[in-house]
Parts: sequence; structure tokens; C-alpha cells
Amino acid sequence: MVLRIFAVSLVLILTPVASLAQIDADGFVYVFPRFTPGPESAVTVANLGSGVAEVEIEFYTENGTRAGTFLTLLPATVETVSAEVIGATSIGSLVVSSLTPIQVSATLDDEGILQVAAPTDIGTNIIVPFAHGTRGSTVLDLFNPGRTDARLFVFAIGPAGETLAGLDLTLPARANLHKDLRELFPEAAVGNPVDVSHIVVRSPVNFFQPRKDVAASAVVLEYSNVGEGVTSRSDPALTAGTSESGRVSVTRLPLFVEGGGFFSLIQLINAATVPQAVTLRALDQESHLIEGSSNPITVSIGAGGSLRAAAGNLFGFEEGSVHMGSVAIDGTQPIAAVAAIGNTPGSSLSVLPSVTGGSANLLFTTREVDREFYDGVALINPNATDTEVSLAFVRNDGTTVSRSSIEIPAYWQVTRTLAELMPEVREAGFILAGSTSPVK
Repeated sequence: MVLRIFAVSLVLILTPVASLAQIDADGFVYVFPRFTPGPESAVTVANLGSGVAEVEIEFYTENGTRAGTFLTLLPATVETVSAEVIGATSIGSLVVSSLTPIQVSATLDDEGILQVAAPTDIGTNIIVPFAHGTRGSTVLDLFNPGRTDARLFVFAIGPAGETLAGLDLTLPARANLHKDLRELFPEAAVGNPVDVSHIVVRSPVNFFQPRKDVAASAVVLEYSNVGEGVTSRSDPALTAGTSESGRVSVTRLPLFVEGGGFFSLIQLINAATVPQAVTLRALDQESHLIEGSSNPITVSIGAGGSLRAAAGNLFGFEEGSVHMGSVAIDGTQPIAAVAAIGNTPGSSLSVLPSVTGGSANLLFTTREVDREFYDGVALINPNATDTEVSLAFVRNDGTTVSRSSIEIPAYWQVTRTLAELMPEVREAGFILAGSTSPVK
């Protein structure tokens, strides 16, 4: 039994709508800097509201050429639209917009390897976490969702906050870029064994330069980390950029797994221009501290710098022990935090962002179920009272075939496999989740 990338990617999709949608004159806008034309690539849109949702799906090629389609979604309905229907015939970027809030996720088929992606933040100061480190490579995805050209500064950053390479470029309106860092910075030292921690993308704002937002993500290839015991990953890992509004000083990584054939790498990035001390607490599913020689731990991170470490080493877990839970993060300045989870030995790697707040309505997609793999769902109740989460599985044709519910005590986390929650589900579709109070 091995962990399918999808198993841990589910947590990425269970993200509050408010943190995904960009609200502007067009209503609620959901942006995917990377979208691929593979046969399994698609976008899933859910209308969990009480009114009709008119949805526009736009695909932009690298030079900004547009294709797309429209949807009319009745209340409490979900629809998946393939890359072929959208008109995506090459790699590019995707924008989904609606005058009312909707739930959106995308499935990316990268040469037969499927990844589930949530919309990314847009802003003028984007941090893309979890670059390739000292081994492997990183392909950066940039998208200008605006109607005019955008001047961008792109920096590859080392773990001490040092700038390893920088680039000044202009991205035309609606255009996008998908390039390996070594191609972006051919004269700079960003290849192995230089340690590339993360990427910063800035769009200057001043009296002469009006605000021009940008979206960014990256794909990490052939990642390994000898010092933390992680062998080379053959599967790519998708990592999403975060904007200023998405970075806070107190946050939580919703899932980590350490031991029993799994590992979790924790990365913290200090987004401030001053050093800060950050306290991390590894919590079990009842929100109790997990026994470890350095749990909790307080680390000092320099201005613009980062920390990347395996959870077992970071918290001092006993060798051979198995732990699953979440990580509470308390800093004094804005932080970007992710957990990269994979199996060992194996090839999988999935990068999960930290979460704040919560949502009472959630959506995630499922592929055809193979019981040789674990497809898992992790939910956190951050409230002082118990909450009930109702789940419904809907086929791609719109037929509801299974329902289930979970009672989550106050402050607890529940992690279940899809086989435990809905044993009769064996096909592709969607899971709709609704709770009596917001969950993560």
C-alpha cells in the first residue's frame, strides 16, 4: 500500500472560499497560473448557494490568446468541464469568474500524472514556497491576469534570505510564463548544489506605476533532501504562491504524517523584513501535544529567510514512532508555511499550505478509486463546540450515490480514508461537505 499524491492533496482543496476568490469588478475570480491540456485535465465548479450562478471559464495561452466557455449552475449543483471543452490545447493559465461565490478546483494532467490544484492568491508581492533546495529543479508559472502589461521582478531566494538571482521582466496582459529557474537565470547559480528555498515575485507599485496583480505557482521536479532522509521523487509537486493577504503570523498546517512509511517536511518562510522567533507545536488528532524531545520548539528565522526540516527531526520524535496530526504555528510577523508529504520508499510528494479561518461548505474531487491506495480526508474543528460534517458523493453525471457524516469534537482533527467514509464509492466524482460550523 502506498500513498497516492491525491490522498494528501485533498487537504489543499478543503480551503475556505474567502481565501481563494479575488473580489473585483467582475465578481468572484479564481485564478490558476498553471493549466495543462492533458486528457484528464479539467476544472470542477460547484454552486453551493441558494441562487443560480453564471460562471465564465477563460483559458489563456502563453501569449495571452483566449479560449473558454460559460456555465449556468443551478443551486447545489456541481459540474466538471474538460480541457478540451474549455479549448486548452497547450499549457497556459485559467480564470474562473462568477458574480456569486462558487467553489472551484482544477485537475492537472501533466503527462499522465494527475494533480489537484486550488486557485492561487493574486497580489503585488507573491512568495512561492518550497523550491527544489539543493537537488532537482523548479519550473515557475507566472500569469498576468490584468488588462495591461505588468512589470515584474523575480528573485530566487536562499534559506538565509539571500538573493541568489534576480530578473526584471514585462509580462503582457493575460500572458503567462512557464520556465525552469535555470532557464530564467542562465547566468546565475540556481542549479544544484545551490540551496534554493523559495521564489519571490514583485510587481512595483508607486505614483507612476498603478497596482498590477500577478499570480504565481511552481512545479518541483526530482526533489530530494539527503540531510532529511528524503530520496529522489519521480512525481512532480505543485506549490502555490501566497500574497500579502494570505500570510499571517499565527496559522496551522492541517496535516502531517511521520513514520509508518511516510514523511513530512515542514517549511517556514519569514515574510517580514526583520528576524522573528516562531513557535511550532505538533498536535495529535485531539489537539494534544505529541511526545517529542523538542515539542514544542521555538526557532529563529532571519529576515526573508526560511526553515525546512523533517517533522521527526524538528520535533524530536522517537525513531520508529508513527505520528499523524497538525502543526500549530505562532510567530510575531507574517509567515508562509507549507508541509510537503510523501511516502518512503516511494515517489510521491504533495505540498500543502497552512490554513487560517474555516468554511462551512467544502468541495473536492475524486478520481476512480483504487483500494491499493489510500485516499484520505483530514478535517480540523477549530471551534470551542462540537461540529457535524455531512458528506455527499456525487458522480460526474450529477447523481448522488452516497452520504455520510462525521462528528468532530471541539478542537479535534479527524483523518479518514475514503474507504472508511464511503466504502461503496469506487468511481470518479465529487464530495460535497457541509458543516454546522466552519472547519479547516
